[in-house]
Amino acid sequence: MTFKSIRHLSSTAFCAGLLLGSAAQAFFETGESAEITPTGFYKVGIMPQIRLSDGSGMNVGGFFDSGLTEDKSVRVTLGAGETDFYTGGSFKWVPVPDYKNQPAIGAKLEAIYARKSSDSLVSFRVQPLLSKKFDTDQGLFTPYAGFPISITTWRSNTDTQVNLVGGTEFSTPQYKNMEFGAELGINGNKSFTYISGYITVLLDEKTGYKKK
Repeated sequence: MTFKSIRHLSSTAFCAGLLLGSAAQAFFETGESAEITPTGFYKVGIMPQIRLSDGSGMNVGGFFDSGLTEDKSVRVTLGAGETDFYTGGSFKWVPVPDYKNQPAIGAKLEAIYARKSSDSLVSFRVQPLLSKKFDTDQGLFTPYAGFPISITTWRSNTDTQVNLVGGTEFSTPQYKNMEFGAELGINGNKSFTYISGYITVLLDEKTGYKKK
């Protein structure tokens, strides 16, 4: 192999890494605490995300949550923006509930498909997740932390990304059916730093009306 060939392959790999980074991670977020959506109800919400490092860009996604049991729930997401299109599904399991001084401890499994320009990618994520509720005079705060690890395939490339995530959810008696959230994700490995926010509404599965 000639020096010119080696240089060409190195340049190609470098460019592929840049494209993978900008396309694959532009929509990765946790977007929820370890609390489970009550059975018999579902949540709908919207979540914008702004990238703060390794370039810039914004995506806006919508999501739908449904509780399966007292310790399991599922989520479906759909969004667009800097990434032309992305969709995914996740399963959350929280075997250790938030009780007295004990935080809720669980895990989230997720699969994501996305397109940017003419490129497609598939990503699988797993992340430990914990949160703790704090009832205050201002309302109910639920800080949470996650450690998502993603394995992403794009063309013939496979890469692993790691983030450190922290956020909080907030609700008040005046808006008992609504929940507000904010999140910060920090680059751990081959990823990026971002901020995001979200609003969710809790609805009854049978009637579609808000919970009273």
